[in-house]
Amino acid sequence: MSRSYSLTIILLNGLFFLLLILSLSHLSHASASPTTVWTVNHTADDWNPGSLRWAIQQAETDGDGSLILFNISTMDPGYDPTTGKWTITLTGDLTWLSLESNTTIDGGGKIIIDGSNFYIFSITAENITLKNLELKNSPIPVRFYDGDNATLENLIIHDTGSYGVYGDGATEDLEIHSCTIYSTGSWGVDYWGNSLLLEDSNLSFSSAGGIYLQNTVGAQIRRTIIHNHNLQGVDLNNVLHILITDCSIYQLGSAGIAADSSTQDVKIVGSEVSHTSSYCITLSSRDNLIENCTLTFALSGIHLLNSDNSTIRTCIIYNHSDSCILLETSTNTKIESCKIYYAESNYGVYITSGSSKVLIRDCTIHHNNISGISIDASSDVNISDNRIYSHSFDGVSTVSNSHSIYIYRNTIYDCGNGIACNIAHDIHIWNNEIYLFTWNGISLIQSTSIKIFSNRIYHGLDGVAARQSTSVNISFNHIYGNTKRGIYLFQSSTDFLIMNNTIEDDSWCGVVLEGNSNDGVVGGNIILNNGGIGVNVTSSENITITQNLFGGNGNLAIDLSPQGINFNDGILNAAQGNRGIDYPVITNITLLPGNILHIEGYINIEGAGSGSPTFGNAKIELYLVNSGSGDCSGGECYGEGTSYITSFNADVNGEFNLNLVVIGVAIPNGSYLSATATLNDIGTSEFGPNIRAMTVASRIEIAPENRTILSGECISYQVTAYDDFGNSWDVTLKSNLTIDPSAGGRWVSNTYCSIHIGLWEMNASYKAKNGNILRDHTFLSVEGIPYTFRVEKPFEKINVDGIYYDPPVTFRWEVNTVHNISVPSIHYIGRDTRHRFVGWSDGYSSATRQITASPPGGTYTAYIIREYKVLVYTPYSYACCNGWVEEGSQWRIHLKSSIAINRKGDMKYRFVKWLGVGESAYRGRNLSFIITVNSPVRETALWEPYQYLLKVETPYSVAQGGGWKDVGSVVSISLKRTTVPLGEGVRAVFRGWRGDYTGNKSTFSMLMNSPKSVEAIWVIQYRVRFSTTPEIDLGMPPEEWRDNGSRLYLSLPEIVPVSDEERLCFLRMLVNGSVVEGRVLDIYVSAPLDIYATYFREYLIVIKTNIEKFVNIYVDSSPRGLASHSKVLNLWLEAGKTYFVSVDKTVWKGCGEWYVAKSSMSEVKMDRPRMLYYIYYAVNPLMESLIYILLAALTITILGVVLYLKKYRGWIVRILPYLSILLTVIVLLSTTYLRCEYYHVNWHLSLDPCNIAYLPILVIILSSTLILLYIKRKLTQAFP
Repeated sequence: MSRSYSLTIILLNGLFFLLLILSLSHLSHASASPTTVWTVNHTADDWNPGSLRWAIQQAETDGDGSLILFNISTMDPGYDPTTGKWTITLTGDLTWLSLESNTTIDGGGKIIIDGSNFYIFSITAENITLKNLELKNSPIPVRFYDGDNATLENLIIHDTGSYGVYGDGATEDLEIHSCTIYSTGSWGVDYWGNSLLLEDSNLSFSSAGGIYLQNTVGAQIRRTIIHNHNLQGVDLNNVLHILITDCSIYQLGSAGIAADSSTQDVKIVGSEVSHTSSYCITLSSRDNLIENCTLTFALSGIHLLNSDNSTIRTCIIYNHSDSCILLETSTNTKIESCKIYYAESNYGVYITSGSSKVLIRDCTIHHNNISGISIDASSDVNISDNRIYSHSFDGVSTVSNSHSIYIYRNTIYDCGNGIACNIAHDIHIWNNEIYLFTWNGISLIQSTSIKIFSNRIYHGLDGVAARQSTSVNISFNHIYGNTKRGIYLFQSSTDFLIMNNTIEDDSWCGVVLEGNSNDGVVGGNIILNNGGIGVNVTSSENITITQNLFGGNGNLAIDLSPQGINFNDGILNAAQGNRGIDYPVITNITLLPGNILHIEGYINIEGAGSGSPTFGNAKIELYLVNSGSGDCSGGECYGEGTSYITSFNADVNGEFNLNLVVIGVAIPNGSYLSATATLNDIGTSEFGPNIRAMTVASRIEIAPENRTILSGECISYQVTAYDDFGNSWDVTLKSNLTIDPSAGGRWVSNTYCSIHIGLWEMNASYKAKNGNILRDHTFLSVEGIPYTFRVEKPFEKINVDGIYYDPPVTFRWEVNTVHNISVPSIHYIGRDTRHRFVGWSDGYSSATRQITASPPGGTYTAYIIREYKVLVYTPYSYACCNGWVEEGSQWRIHLKSSIAINRKGDMKYRFVKWLGVGESAYRGRNLSFIITVNSPVRETALWEPYQYLLKVETPYSVAQGGGWKDVGSVVSISLKRTTVPLGEGVRAVFRGWRGDYTGNKSTFSMLMNSPKSVEAIWVIQYRVRFSTTPEIDLGMPPEEWRDNGSRLYLSLPEIVPVSDEERLCFLRMLVNGSVVEGRVLDIYVSAPLDIYATYFREYLIVIKTNIEKFVNIYVDSSPRGLASHSKVLNLWLEAGKTYFVSVDKTVWKGCGEWYVAKSSMSEVKMDRPRMLYYIYYAVNPLMESLIYILLAALTITILGVVLYLKKYRGWIVRILPYLSILLTVIVLLSTTYLRCEYYHVNWHLSLDPCNIAYLPILVIILSSTLILLYIKRKLTQAFP
């Protein structure tokens, strides 16, 4: 722009002053033509063309459709070669540069704008795009004020004083794509407008949080990473319709995502939130959806506070310090298909503070510290189809008056309690499978109106336990395998129903009712195989126990406290369960034709014979029982009712005598029956004594008849009764079986075990129901037990009970008599001959044995053989075999090898022959032979030495000459190679021998007069290669080999002179491709080394000027020194590069004079040594202004002369002298300023008082003023 001023001044030279002023005025308002693309070409923060401020200003005035690009030289001082980026450092705010619509600023990924604590972009226009920029060190790098439809793309924003991006309430439709925002002084994004899209971005390390939205309608946050913030990852305030999808949010000082109560329609999908100091997600909003999210390592995964209509679906929520999901005062919540586990201190799901209408379905909830699901002071909760396991306390718990809870079709296991209700009511529990619990499958405490239907409850402590609970209905459940009780009601649990359950295999009792647990019914249940009592009633009353099926329980089917059979006492006792109501005593029960059962009995003390009115009108239930089931006392068993038959009532005296028609139940002859009694408001009794239902017998038969057995054998007898109707039944246990007392022996029930030998009579008697004694008898023959003993050859006597007998010998012994038998174990005939016992025919191996006579007896043969001793000896190899050999058998003797090596392994022997002694001995050279042993034998192997071992060991190469060598031979030893490559740059080098030879020759000879051993000594060497670019002889060999562990010291020169005007400079050194710090390498060699040194070439450039004043020399805008005519500046510059060398354009000479360079900048390519000579010429701007001052003075003077000639005497004549001075001064200042601008010099210094130009200026001013004063005086005199 300065050159256009200068050109205009030259064109106006010679015109009048007025035209000059007009021309200058026109030039000062000139402007450039508008363009669409504006290019920033330098990093200076000024208003000059090519600056960012200038480009933005041009875009403002240009209108729509402006594009600002950057094309800045790498010589620009803002360029960083290490990053390849340019930095624009602001010196003031860029704020309020109101960008016009449709403007794009694209940094191309290479521009950094350093705000230096000033604002960068403040946008009020529409359709603004900022992309591929890095913005830092600004209070707010990007802020929108009513700036709509903006796009931020691929920005890096960091180190801000406040927000990274800010949008006010009037902003709409902001899109943020692929941006990185970190280290902000407040929120990464703070947005108060509508319609936000933020995707594929990374927000981190803010002093506040990641994203703050206020009063926003319509927002999407997609595929974005938000982490390491002091507050929330996303904070929603009065936001409507927001989608957060596929995001990763972690390491936060507060919640991951938070929404206030005025926010609505929040959707969080496919995102991961973890490692927050508060909740992963906390919502007080309405219409929420959290789906396919992973939430971990926080206080809680999800916190709903005063929230309504929320769905949590297919999420994984785990490792939280409190509860995984927390619902407070929230309604209409669905939790579906989620995995919830590892809540460290509380619950998997915690529903509290009046929350309602909650559905938890198809979830897996496990390994939470207290409970899987806890419902606290809440209602209308459905829990279904879940898998809940591994909780220290409860699978599901309801507390604090929670009500209307429905728990069904869940699998709950490995918990303290499966389901626990504590001060709760209206709880419905059905179709659940509950097992492996520490305490109770279902636990009720102070709860009411509880329905427990169709559950499987097993393998815990108590199946169902209720304390201080009322209106409990436990029906159609299968409860089994618990370590204590199936059902346990205690501490005043009243008004209950226990109906149609299967209760079995519990270690203690099936059902326990104690501690005033009154007013209940236990009916229609199957109670089997429990370790203790079937139904135990303790300190409780009015318990009706009806039509249950019992069997296999360890104690009584029904037990009224105290424990055990409570024999009838004829009274009601309040201290006992069900007041100790007496059981029925059946005195007679007879089977009659036509399914008729005659029964007689009473309710009173056993043996009383009559009833007690206390039990009048009692309802009596009759049951089939198993024989011997229940508890027995005094020969009577009080059985368990295995099948209900019928019921009837006693009369007012507590007696009964009637015939019953039995329908639907078969009662076989001989079946056992028992009965219970029930009084209204009292309860049900224990089972009475068992009684057998029989017809009347007329004869008996004993079987078997007339048998023969051995002494000590047992025989079982059966007694069968027959009636006159053709019926028969077993009465063995009711019969009296006896044998002749002289027979001895013993009876075990109906089985007789014999002792004495003889023919004995056996008798049986049985008392029929009509009192007749029925009898039958048979005979039993008892014989002695036969034992025979034999000895096989050679002949030896046998000792039986201390007496020697010649075998064979036979004995007959009575049962249980004890006899000692023995034969000699070994009988030596001489030193090398013996007889040896080898065993009995029954496999018994000891020569001495004891036999206790028992049937059926047996035959025992002792086996004895003759043996000769065979001894084989060899000093080497292995010879087989020594031992005692049976007479006449063949025996194989052999050496393992004819060649043997001594123990040290360095001498070889060879077999010569055998030296045998004995009748059957062998004397020959065969290694293996067979002899027939008919006498003792001794064989000795004879050997002789024939080779020594020469050990030649080498870890590398191949050593020749080693191995087994004949005795006295001379052997040559040599190495095939003395240098062995081991890989790229590694080799082994032979250095000598150690052992029986210690020289360093690779080939030598040895005499084999003993075993010898030598070992080759090697060293590892590594190749060291050295090279430079360009090639320089630095005294280092291009390649050499160095021993492993040797020291390598290398110091490279920094400068290598080539000539006076050329040199090489050290750049870097690489060792195996890695850069080494500095020019010195001092290492110990342990691997191959490739050392590569790089030098770069520099040429000398000589710079001088034609003036004696010192001039600053710049290379690529960097000051490098001073030069003058007498002082030359020598610089070394890298070869091959192009540099911009410049000098000061102007140099102050003094007294208003300057030196001006003809050319102040040179482009120099350093392809050879260079010399630059800069020419300056002297200028005086004030002196150059004389012509314009003269024209001004001349103009005014001519005007005065014209007025004088026209005799004009107006006011202008009076001011002409003064106007002359004023105008001359104005021209002086303006023209001097313009010339200074042309030369780029300081115009103040150009007005130096010592400037010689002032003398003619004063003459001009004085001359024109005197002429004008003279004209004024003349006109004044002529026209007074």
